[in-house]
Amino acid sequence: MTSGLVSTAITQGGAHTLDIAFAYFLARAAIQTPRDLRLFLVMIAPGIALMSLFVVQEAVTHTRVLQRVASDISGSPYRLRDDVRLGLMRGTGPFPHPILAGIFLASFLPLYLASGLRGWPKILGIAASFGGFFSMSSAALLGLLMGGVLWCYDWASEKISNVTWRIFLFGTAILYAMVELTSNSGFYGLMIRYASLNTTSAYNRVLIWNYGTQNIAEHPWFGLGYADWDRPSWMHSGSFDHFWLIMALRFGIPVSILLIAATVAGVILLAVKSRTYRPQDARLLRGVAISLAVFALGAISVSLWLSVLVWFFVLLGIAVSLGVNLQREVPRMLIRRSAARPAPAPAKPHASERLPR
Repeated sequence: MTSGLVSTAITQGGAHTLDIAFAYFLARAAIQTPRDLRLFLVMIAPGIALMSLFVVQEAVTHTRVLQRVASDISGSPYRLRDDVRLGLMRGTGPFPHPILAGIFLASFLPLYLASGLRGWPKILGIAASFGGFFSMSSAALLGLLMGGVLWCYDWASEKISNVTWRIFLFGTAILYAMVELTSNSGFYGLMIRYASLNTTSAYNRVLIWNYGTQNIAEHPWFGLGYADWDRPSWMHSGSFDHFWLIMALRFGIPVSILLIAATVAGVILLAVKSRTYRPQDARLLRGVAISLAVFALGAISVSLWLSVLVWFFVLLGIAVSLGVNLQREVPRMLIRRSAARPAPAPAKPHASERLPR
């Protein structure tokens, strides 16, 4: 509907099928129990730590090693600006942008905190997630802060009877409504303005929201595809730092709404299912819900692509898989245990109940 060429549509559609659909269904097929997820977290901990190490090294030494080596091997120049914030260069590691590196690493903090793992995998995973700080990205810092705070609240909800998630959600809803009603810029504008480390990028995101929504209103059903979006001539950069908005801009409002609905459904499924399982597994489910929710919130300040886009839909697939399949796991376990247990011998009747010969 938007590209005009079948070959272009097939190429772009095929790429998104691999990055989104294949990643989602692979996660759903491979990770169906808490044990599967724990094994997955153990196996990827060294790789996450290595990525984090490169991000920290770049931020501290102000020298890019990994990207430069890859550029020398491939012959393609890397297009990264050496931005410095608070005395640290924005670490990128193997990612195409510091923001992507930051939100990717930050998403693992709730997972490893709530994993129930012991020893080096848990320590390595938590330490690696803090490497997101060295991307010097406001989205990553907010993700680390929110992930840690929500995990602490979940821990408190297990220890204190009056601390519940219903109270937290109710208070959050009231705060959101008050900000929307009393603020001129709304909740999104207020968060971008005060949670950003760079005032220029914060202002640019507000402009992206204003002019992006105008473009979406003009092409609501199928979007613009990969055509350039209309904006003032003085906005030289075509960067569109809002994942949910760019999905509507490229492919139409229904696509963005359905993806948001799938994400919300994944979080709700995990929250509901966690009530019926033992504390250790329930804690892990809530950790996945926190990670997915924080990741989705962080996506309002960046456009997800390449490996980070794949990881988001892997995380979504894990959330839906655990939320749906866990309910079927317990009956099968009970059936296997009851089948393995010998049937009790019938009780002998009392003398008074014996029939006369």
